[in-house]
Amino acid sequence: LLTPPVSEGGSSEDAHGRYDTGFPPLFVRPGPKQFIALVLFGGALALCLTVYRDWLEARGVTSVDVLKYASIPFVSTVFTYFHIWAALYMTFYPLEYKGCLQIKDTNTGCGWQGIVPSKVDKMATKAVHLMTT
Repeated sequence: LLTPPVSEGGSSEDAHGRYDTGFPPLFVRPGPKQFIALVLFGGALALCLTVYRDWLEARGVTSVDVLKYASIPFVSTVFTYFHIWAALYMTFYPLEYKGCLQIKDTNTGCGWQGIVPSKVDKMATKAVHLMTT
């Protein structure tokens, strides 16, 4: 999503009256702390595969085992990050139904609309009812 320029009144509306929602990007550059952690992890892995290789093999841990164990947190983190990002994205986007053969006034058809935008009328009605009674 592109962020529309803020107008003189301080609003972030675009020419069509829509607001920028600012959903975070899928890929982000790691900060300094994450970068240092990755460098330390990579250095420890390199030491295990080179300097401490004989010491580990004497205790029954091969280089292949070290790579398998080291890959578990990396693969789990990458998979979970993508999975959660996709779930949150599908909850809020797209704002309008994208697809074809939509049954009128429903989110059913051959396409997709975010769960929250598809139920905006029901949620707004319930919120007003809760706040006014």
